[in-house]
Amino acid sequence: MKTAIISILFIFLVLPVFAQNSCDCNADLEFVKAQLENTPSFKDQIKGKQEMEFQALVESLKSEEQLSIHECFWRLNRLIGMLRDKHISVAYQTKENINPFDGLKVEKMEGQETQLSQKSFRDVEGIYSVSDKLEIGVYRTEVVDSLVGVVLKSETATWEKGEVCMILKETDLDNQFDLMMSFDKKNMYFRRSFIFQEGSFFANLKKLRSPSVNQALVDPDATPYTLDQLDGVSYVWFNSFGSSSDNWKKRDAFLEELSETEIGSTLIIDLRNNGGGSDKISKSIFKALKKASKGKEVYVLTNYFTASNGEIFALRAKQEMDATHVGWRTNGALAYGVNYGTTYELPSGYFSIRPTDMNNREYHGYEVVGVVPDVELDYWVDWKVQLKELLNEPS
Repeated sequence: MKTAIISILFIFLVLPVFAQNSCDCNADLEFVKAQLENTPSFKDQIKGKQEMEFQALVESLKSEEQLSIHECFWRLNRLIGMLRDKHISVAYQTKENINPFDGLKVEKMEGQETQLSQKSFRDVEGIYSVSDKLEIGVYRTEVVDSLVGVVLKSETATWEKGEVCMILKETDLDNQFDLMMSFDKKNMYFRRSFIFQEGSFFANLKKLRSPSVNQALVDPDATPYTLDQLDGVSYVWFNSFGSSSDNWKKRDAFLEELSETEIGSTLIIDLRNNGGGSDKISKSIFKALKKASKGKEVYVLTNYFTASNGEIFALRAKQEMDATHVGWRTNGALAYGVNYGTTYELPSGYFSIRPTDMNNREYHGYEVVGVVPDVELDYWVDWKVQLKELLNEPS
């Protein structure tokens, strides 16, 4: 599996490539450094020895002034990675005529597909499907903690076999990886410390021949902000606390429904895929549910895509409603946040940064790590069935 591959990031991959497009990465690094120094997470975490390590990393990252776009993107995110703050993000600003991966290609793939197809379902190495349009082979490079994703089959006009579309690097947390990827040759994304669970990273990025539908990621029957009743069990799914006009209407309708409805002996609060949002939405809901569920048995349901305000809601339910937390652990993006949401363009014009400006100090211990459930559910068995069993109800 240790075939020579195109070189990509100075921290792990090693094959020479001449970039078609480049940017002044040192100017971008200095800009990001200045932005980070003003964030609550920097002021909390980067002190004494950590400050010296931070400055040393800045200087080591500035080894070359002109870099290819993907190399610069990785270095900028490497610098941000010094902080335990998943809300800070650097985004690639799409350029119509630029392929951010610069056509990086692996020329020799003989034997790779056969070996990858034999990998364990729970091994990060293997063959993945991307929205049923691409098949990608992910395998380790010469550096043990680093992997590359290479196109094996393509049903699109934009990708060719052998082209690199993903870079992965292990973090210090089990089964979590920093990911840099481009699936349409125009956009490029970075996901920090993203979890690999049961053969998938996302619903549309999963191992071929998955056993069945991953029950943690979907619930086709659920309607958000609606209180369902069945055999003494009340159930509600909050898919988002975002402050859209639609969510304000759904919140108001839910609070009205709740005021007119008696909660059953058990309440299930489903927060799967809730990426967070506004306190103005979530706090009023929490207050009403806390009052309505007094003396009841409460369960709160999460997956890895429960993040930010969704995680805080789950944690408060555990603490203030004595809720039993079931499902997957959460994303780990709750200690810091974005209030004003100011985005700044970097000097190169290829990237932008949105620094954090909020500090939830009481949740620092959960940042990046996430909130761990009391009961972990099986990925491949209908979660409703598992919950019924947990409630001692017939399935």
